[in-house]
Amino acid sequence: MELRLPPIPPTTAPTKRSGNQGIKIEWTPAMLDELTRRFPTEFNKDIAASLGVSWRSVVRKARELGLEKVENFHTITGKERGRRAHAKRKHNPSQMGKGFVIPGSEVYRFKKGHTPRIAWDTELVNRIHAKRNDTIARDRLRKKYGMSRLTKFKFNEIA
Repeated sequence: MELRLPPIPPTTAPTKRSGNQGIKIEWTPAMLDELTRRFPTEFNKDIAASLGVSWRSVVRKARELGLEKVENFHTITGKERGRRAHAKRKHNPSQMGKGFVIPGSEVYRFKKGHTPRIAWDTELVNRIHAKRNDTIARDRLRKKYGMSRLTKFKFNEIA
């Protein structure tokens, strides 16, 4: 048995267009000539700006006309894309760039061949460890007796 649906009667009311449809572009012969001449080797945004249409309209029309970019378009325009990206980037004054030195800071830098004292002074290391362990022990006692903690150390509970 074959399923047949009743025919849909034609409506006289205009059908609603889906999406956000813009104004229909009337492509003149001069616009089409410029598009076919420039599309293979130039950026779509540049072509769109000179024709006064959107970037997407240029892509759509080029696809409709069967136009394609030249084979090595991306390698040819790589430097130009890099230059445009660099020009578009905002300047950040807090990043002074390579080689920037705060005046007078040279005095406080490590000198060549200098090793920090903590690397070779075992007595200093032992003092630091002992002080830290005492602080942790004191903080554990404060927590045990319900007093407010003095540090933000996170330590395991002792059973």
